[in-house]
Amino acid sequence: MSRGRRAAIVFLGLLFAGRLNASEPSLNHSPAPLRAHGPDEEVLTGFVFRDGVYLPPPYVVRGRDGVLLAGGLPIAAPWNPAARRAGRPGDQLKGLLRAEAVFIADSDRPLLVLPPRTAGVALLRLLVPGHDRNAAASDLLRGATPEVRAGLWGEWLLKFEPSPEFLERAGRRLEVENKLEQAQANRRAARQRLAMAEFPLSLVALLLTAVAAAHLLQNVPQKSAEGAGFNFSPGLARVFKRTLLLVGLLAALDAVWTVLAAQSGQMRELNPFAAPLLGRPAALLAFKAVLTFAAVGLLFALRRHRAAHLAAWWVCFVTAAVAVRWVLFSTNS
Repeated sequence: MSRGRRAAIVFLGLLFAGRLNASEPSLNHSPAPLRAHGPDEEVLTGFVFRDGVYLPPPYVVRGRDGVLLAGGLPIAAPWNPAARRAGRPGDQLKGLLRAEAVFIADSDRPLLVLPPRTAGVALLRLLVPGHDRNAAASDLLRGATPEVRAGLWGEWLLKFEPSPEFLERAGRRLEVENKLEQAQANRRAARQRLAMAEFPLSLVALLLTAVAAAHLLQNVPQKSAEGAGFNFSPGLARVFKRTLLLVGLLAALDAVWTVLAAQSGQMRELNPFAAPLLGRPAALLAFKAVLTFAAVGLLFALRRHRAAHLAAWWVCFVTAAVAVRWVLFSTNS
């Protein structure tokens, strides 16, 4: 027994109190003998311990009555009254195993099932070397019942020696959980960044849309008289350049806001070309920048044509409307 594991166990013994998380179903029970019927089904996921020994899969759920067998030994019968009344106790056991729940069976204690995403993962981290055992112990402590304490902190936990197969399976399970937790942490951090950026972005958006609205209203493209040529005067050139500048600024605002909102999980990109890039902010910004520069460059190259001025006016109008939509999004989020 390593010193780190002993410290974690002592820490747990001193601090245990409370109940299991209310969001998780109550999973402490005594197995009840039932007559099995229907076909057996093997399940290759989940973790089962019996009398301090890890029993590897396959685990057999015998018929719909749900008698669980591991290593040929009966581990559990169904315990949930609702599942019994519905005639699907076996489905409950299979669901827990497929969700990677942890079953702890002891010959002189009630069967204990640890929920897969909370206490189950914490126990695996406590048993697998290389993890913060004090943190794992704290996770197990978070709302544990006296039954959990009795089922966990027996001699088996102090003397447990992980087998290579257990280390491999538990390592894969913890790797998946670590990625999920990292993704959740990234999402929380992104939401904080968005919350901090929303106010200044909203101010910039309101300023740009006000300037764009005044510019567009003062420079509505006029239809030339029939047969008259297009006169690209110096004054019209200045108006055209201002229009393109506003388009670029509004497009940049949209790109930054899109990245922040996408990272926080508060939006879905409808552009089928940009949607695959949501997980790569730099690539998404580069994609939007290339499109904006290409559009502005093409309009500028065609600046001596009336159609380019009309197109630039409408592009500026649309990007300003998108900025207003972002402000409304920020207000309602």
